[in-house]
Amino acid sequence: MSVVDVSKTDENVEKLEKVLTLICKELVDLSDEVKINVTRGNRATIFEIKVDDSDIGKIIGFRGRNIYSLRNIINSISKKYQLCSSIEVAENRS
Repeated sequence: MSVVDVSKTDENVEKLEKVLTLICKELVDLSDEVKINVTRGNRATIFEIKVDDSDIGKIIGFRGRNIYSLRNIINSISKKYQLCSSIEVAENRS
């Protein structure tokens, strides 16, 4: 059984959040509206992307290609750090 350094894990999650934020801001028109909420669980880290209603389609992309690619990138980096991660796109409900 391996021992996990929690401070290193937090640092790695912050790196993932920065990468995800940078990519999302480049995809959308209203980059100031990009917010990433991070939820840490026992087994996984969930990144929830919140953007303006007009930019949700740009994050998802044609036939889901953008969000699929984002998930692949973040999952690849997560595996390097031995983390399990998930990305969700939040719906703005009024």
